[in-house]
Amino acid sequence: MKKHYDQIKNVLDDIKYGQDIAIDTFFEKLKLTEDQYLKAIRYSLKHPTLFLKRSPFEIRINNYNLHLLKAWRANMDLQFVLDPYACVALTHLLLKILEIEGMNVDLRSLDLSSLYLYLR
Repeated sequence: MKKHYDQIKNVLDDIKYGQDIAIDTFFEKLKLTEDQYLKAIRYSLKHPTLFLKRSPFEIRINNYNLHLLKAWRANMDLQFVLDPYACVALTHLLLKILEIEGMNVDLRSLDLSSLYLYLR
């Protein structure tokens, strides 16, 4: 599996920015079946991961939602919360930082976007 995974990484690294490649051609370059490809990707995962259906030429583009992108018309870096405990831990850490900074935070009116901008 590791050999297949390394092979996938090498082929992806060889794809130039904006180069379009059909999925069948991609599998031919890998000399793998779709099933072997999926097994190699699963082998590499250490925690729950969300994969968005994308075109191969979009491999160097951050996750995005087309509807949000059109509405927002600005750069975005979306990260999906797949581990609720990690989300709670991060929120707790951010609140501790605010407490150390001397800000009094009412959890009922907490605006995470303002919190993010403050901590940037």
